[in-house]
Amino acid sequence: MNRTPAVRRTRIGAALAVSFALAVSGLSVRAQEQNPAPDAGQVTGSVEGIVSLDVDGDGSHSEGEPVLAGVTVELRDGEGNLVATTTTNASGQYSFQNLGGGAYTVSVPKSTAAGDFNESLASWFSAPSWQQAAQVNGTEGASYNFLFNLNIDQILNDLNPQDPDGNGFSFNGNGNTIGYWKHQLEVAIEGKGNAQVSAATMKGYLAAIEALYLPEPFKFPDGFQSALDILGSESSEALDLLLKQLLGTEFNLVSGRGLAEPWFGLEGVLVAWGEYLAAHSSLFSREFLLKAKDIFDLINNTGSWS
Repeated sequence: MNRTPAVRRTRIGAALAVSFALAVSGLSVRAQEQNPAPDAGQVTGSVEGIVSLDVDGDGSHSEGEPVLAGVTVELRDGEGNLVATTTTNASGQYSFQNLGGGAYTVSVPKSTAAGDFNESLASWFSAPSWQQAAQVNGTEGASYNFLFNLNIDQILNDLNPQDPDGNGFSFNGNGNTIGYWKHQLEVAIEGKGNAQVSAATMKGYLAAIEALYLPEPFKFPDGFQSALDILGSESSEALDLLLKQLLGTEFNLVSGRGLAEPWFGLEGVLVAWGEYLAAHSSLFSREFLLKAKDIFDLINNTGSWS
């Protein structure tokens, strides 16, 4: 099964010190499928929108919810003929311009050529609709957004090396546990001991984590100690438990670890999803936050499976 991801950052797509997925830097209608030029004098318009996660489940795209780059979007005419294909840009946007008036269908296909995020969406996300009827009536553009939700139980099953759902698939990877990252921080603070990662590199990781996705939940005013306090927390609060595992996954992400290719970009999407949960934890139940914690815990343990 092809489940190739192609996403990064809140606006998953902006540049990072550590690149962890395919860069998507603009709308790109494939040359062989350009929008046909309308006849002279014909009324034209556009069909556009965004592809994003609807983490809070309110049916709309809220500020800070991850948008998805590298998603293939198709436009078909009223007869079902393919008019054009494009991929979402770094801001999750797609756009079909210079369309003649009339009825269209815009869709996110579940199966596409390799190199986009569609198969990952089909495997681990759901949406109210994968296609929408669109109408072009004039020069005013019409927006048609596609909002996805993570299938938490499916991702948990596929992250479990015991394959509890018996579908024959489990992720592999090389993630390091929060204990590993705690040790690197302790050695960096004390300036002695054996570490696998230098203090200078760990400092760079902290800067990269602060630059990921949302302004919160991770800021490190006291450098290594701030990060160690999070990883070493003994709180049983759901948010604190989530933050511990999420920070471990972010260390793995910026160091190029965690889920193996071709799922590394999916890891970035999950981290952005987790940051939104942590930043808006009051919207979610304890059970939901603990399931999210389990996702990141499993990612952080992928290096211990082999």
